[in-house]
Amino acid sequence: MFVVLLLILSVGLQSFRHVRAESATLRVPDDFSTIQEAINNAVGGDTVFVKAGTYYEHVVVNKALMLIGEDVTTTIIDGNETGLVINITSDNVNITGFTVQGGGGSILPESSAGIHLGTTSHCNIFGNRLLDNYVGIIGSPKNATMSNNIIAGSHVGFDIFYATFNTISGNRLVANNISIHMLYADSNSVFENNITDNYLCAVVLGYSVNNRFYHNNFLNNTEQIVMLASGWTNSWDDDYLSGGNYWSDYSGLDQFSGPYQNLTDSDGIGDTPVALDGNNTDRYPLMTPWTEASNLVGDVTADGKVDMKDVGYVARRFMCVPGDPLWDPMADMNDDEKINMVDIGTVARHFGESGSTPAVDWWPMRGHDLNHTGYSTSTAPNTNKTIWIYTTGEVVCSSPAVADGKVYVGSANAKVYAFASASTVGTSSIWLTDSAGNSESTFDLMDNVYVGIQDFTAHTARVVNVAANNSTTTTSTEEFPVNASALGESRP
Repeated sequence: MFVVLLLILSVGLQSFRHVRAESATLRVPDDFSTIQEAINNAVGGDTVFVKAGTYYEHVVVNKALMLIGEDVTTTIIDGNETGLVINITSDNVNITGFTVQGGGGSILPESSAGIHLGTTSHCNIFGNRLLDNYVGIIGSPKNATMSNNIIAGSHVGFDIFYATFNTISGNRLVANNISIHMLYADSNSVFENNITDNYLCAVVLGYSVNNRFYHNNFLNNTEQIVMLASGWTNSWDDDYLSGGNYWSDYSGLDQFSGPYQNLTDSDGIGDTPVALDGNNTDRYPLMTPWTEASNLVGDVTADGKVDMKDVGYVARRFMCVPGDPLWDPMADMNDDEKINMVDIGTVARHFGESGSTPAVDWWPMRGHDLNHTGYSTSTAPNTNKTIWIYTTGEVVCSSPAVADGKVYVGSANAKVYAFASASTVGTSSIWLTDSAGNSESTFDLMDNVYVGIQDFTAHTARVVNVAANNSTTTTSTEEFPVNASALGESRP
């Protein structure tokens, strides 16, 4: 009896040996000499951190782990040209920061890949380099994300079959025979990839439906797309004006604009669709390679910069509302269903910005915008440190406005004060009016400052400069009457 009880106790202790209150980080080679040894000693939810070095291993990830390489260029897992380098058999696995190479030794793709996903779900493979494997990433995953990887020198980059609801985005697929091979794969999203210099073709698609391909750059491939079967419909653009894909062999022109490309004006989208077969067409091929800069505020033509084309595009739709022939929601910058000076001003404030110039979403009026959403896309400081304090002559009556690096605030002494927003010193005021009324509100648009006064007037001034010492220069001011409330308050 004593022996039996001792055996049960021993088994029980073994069962609870890995139970922890919190997840742990296991380090290679500090804690374990190999990646596989660290995985074997980990439990679900743990992180395996691998320091720089070359590890000749065939790794099996059979738990929900985070596998992190110290540096993507110097943390290398090498399969030595035999078999699978990383074989994932568990759901919810995350792998990032590795160079994965040397998967091969067989003409069977599932036995010669850099990363094998099997039939897993919710795995994330991001920020890796997969070099010189027979297949880069292979499997039948569901809800997986494969993003920001480099796959080069493979027979096939992504070999995805019987796979659904996956995302393939932001990858560089270079000098493979085929970069993406999808067979019986439905409802996947493939976007923002650079697919370049592939020897056979960029994408092979067969017996697959409801996949979305957009904002990909297809550059200098022997063939762009090969369809293995007809009658299977997929989407090849992100609607107008976001656009479709860039095709380096596209020969169409850009002389027209609009969802039907029948309006006079170029828009960065080719006038002629790219027909892949009877069921697959890129309706809005891009005239220039897609970049993330196309998300710039004010870049309504989606060409990666805010310039006169954008100003002109919005100006030609001035006073348009839904239903008008020229109506385009992309020109309605604040989504108030009318195109007016606010929209033109938004483009003007971002004029000259490009992919190398971060767009700043200023706070030009009370509540940020005409809908008073109180929301800005610009990031806030990560500290609450006070930069400067200034005492005005009277009570501050208005909500501050911020634009072009300047802060404006009205006071009950009929002054509007202008501050250089990043300055650490005091500021001087600018006079907009000699009225005795309170400055109730401020609004900046295209470098002009508009302010409402309690004496039933509104005033505007142009601020030429707010220097580092907050000395301010203005041009002449202009006064004009407005319709106001019984209290004489004027608000934008």
